[in-house]
Amino acid sequence: MIGCLLSGEAEHLNAALAEAKGEMFYDLRNATVFRCVEDMVSAGKPVSLVTVRQQLDDKGFLEHSGGVAHLNACLDSCVSPSMWSYFLESIRDKHTRRKLGAVCAAIGSCVDGPLGTDDLLDQAEQQLLAVRGTEVAGEATMKDHVMAVTARVEADLSGDGLRGLSTGFRALDVWTKGLKPQNLIIIAALTGMGKSALAMQMATRVAMEENLPVAVFSLEMTSEEITERIIRQRARWETSSGASERDIKAFVAAGSQVAKAPLHLIEDGGLSIAQIRAKARRLHQRHKLALIVVDYLQLVSGSGRKDTRTVEVSEVTKGLKEMAKELKVPVIALAQLNRASANEDRRPGLNDLREGGIEHHADVALLIHTKEDGTLMREVDIIVAKNRGNPRGVIPFRFNGPLTEFTEVGPIHINDVPATRRTLTRTA
Repeated sequence: MIGCLLSGEAEHLNAALAEAKGEMFYDLRNATVFRCVEDMVSAGKPVSLVTVRQQLDDKGFLEHSGGVAHLNACLDSCVSPSMWSYFLESIRDKHTRRKLGAVCAAIGSCVDGPLGTDDLLDQAEQQLLAVRGTEVAGEATMKDHVMAVTARVEADLSGDGLRGLSTGFRALDVWTKGLKPQNLIIIAALTGMGKSALAMQMATRVAMEENLPVAVFSLEMTSEEITERIIRQRARWETSSGASERDIKAFVAAGSQVAKAPLHLIEDGGLSIAQIRAKARRLHQRHKLALIVVDYLQLVSGSGRKDTRTVEVSEVTKGLKEMAKELKVPVIALAQLNRASANEDRRPGLNDLREGGIEHHADVALLIHTKEDGTLMREVDIIVAKNRGNPRGVIPFRFNGPLTEFTEVGPIHINDVPATRRTLTRTA
């Protein structure tokens, strides 16, 4: 590999430097030569046996690189500079094996330590996946970042683009730009106000309309209860007792559609944040998840080593945000509001999400508010209380209790007005 670089053929040299890294070389002599070649190319200097030898000598590294004899041996062993990719695969494979050995040794040293089993498994999986990720992940240039951001901003200003999955609601999509990858979206409400229904409506749309895999961690409702809700909603079966022939046919037809949906329901009332992350990681490896829903946040346990419930909730929320970033998918987490807003007869705000700093880790916070608790059909406000870089305010909805279904209605009350639309000129 070093011989290919010392040949100095620009086409192969630049391609090799884009793929290889100095840390991949086990022999420190070769790592020294590689970094020297990197520096020379960055400085616009020509690369050859003579120039590299001189550069190493000038920097005082010639002896560390094995001297002239080692450089000559490397160049003599090079059959053809075009074979650099073949040699690199062998180097990469051995480098990965060394990292894997180091990770396994580190995991082994922690087995008898203070970490709980779930935390240890979570840490081990992260470290093992990191070994693979560092070998396959490419490096984007600043130009790549600028072009991507410019395209997204143009789409935002034209009103045509989403940065993530559609929620299924026009106003929410316009305001939030969709359910964006790596975002933590909090849906919060008092008990019985429909937070589970809203999250499942979004999740079902993604799974059934876009045919994308969705994982739902339900710590309260059973999988059968969730499935029945979905089927009833799609069958438009509102009655709680009695069924017509039409209802039964519609229910069976809807059930056959739901059965094909890539919707993964995980019901377990005792999951910890480490277990959720581990299960989500495995599901993501098998199915490439597009969305994760956790119902609900305060029922998830932490590591068990925290002094107060507030600290534990903060640990869980932070863990959900880290999961979204690690898997690069949006995570919807449901949360209970405190009862202060209901007791004071007012709309809830971010202050009502203070427990455990939930509002701090959230990218988007949607609060559900209604004054008609208990009615079958009721007017509901969805308060967009937090929305990074986008408008906040109130979106009127109607909630159909028998179908557990939300629909948008009426005018929208905006607190933060978006900037005036204009067109950006894309730079080359």
